[in-house]
Amino acid sequence: ALAIFLGVAAGVCFMGLQANLAGFQNRMGAFYFILTFFGFSTLSSMDVFIQERALFLKETGAAYYGAWSYYLAKASLDLVSLRIVPAILFSSIFYYLMGLNPPADRFLLFGSTLVLYNVAAGSLSILLSIVSKTVGIANLLATVVLLVMVLFGGFLLNVQTMPAGVAWIQWLSLFKYAFEILISNEVTGLTITFDAHGYPSLPIYGEVYLNNIGMNVSNQMRDVICLVSITVGLNFLSYVILAYQVPRVPQLRFVKP
Repeated sequence: ALAIFLGVAAGVCFMGLQANLAGFQNRMGAFYFILTFFGFSTLSSMDVFIQERALFLKETGAAYYGAWSYYLAKASLDLVSLRIVPAILFSSIFYYLMGLNPPADRFLLFGSTLVLYNVAAGSLSILLSIVSKTVGIANLLATVVLLVMVLFGGFLLNVQTMPAGVAWIQWLSLFKYAFEILISNEVTGLTITFDAHGYPSLPIYGEVYLNNIGMNVSNQMRDVICLVSITVGLNFLSYVILAYQVPRVPQLRFVKP
């Protein structure tokens, strides 16, 4: 329900796009808002493993079930119901309501990217919940990590002007990969009018705008691969850490005759 409401509300706020400077700004702002919202919405995953940790350790120690089956059940439920479905519902409503690039392949790439980004962000939150002792600590860690990813994601800070000592952080940012896919998917092939007040209007290709913010449509496949790889890596690391927490010696249960 929240995804549907947000899709309608955000679509109405950003609808009426034009191919000019204001329209380019609105496109970037919309994608920034979407990714930031879905990124921080994954904080709801923090209690998935923390609240049941004592029970998990007790039952896995008694060999009732293994870490793999527990992780698969918990992570699958969270990622499907809270990450994949809401992203699909939101994309289906928001995309055409806002008036983004109409071809079906552009819409499919937009929706797929949002789903993949949401799953990756959810996987990150799951990992942080597994390594944290309390929900408060997990929320703090996730907030800091997500803010750093947003900062180095290409919207707030131009990737071409990042100081050399910290520029490498951008390659760890889920936001960067998703944002580059979304903005390049939207403006590639689009002619945007440079209509700055007091100057003659000048039509400019969308690719020129992309280059000025340090992004390129040719990076889309790389960005998708990076998002998939990070998602797989986060889930693998989460499972390994969870399995390591399982008591090594099963607790034997003795039944009196």
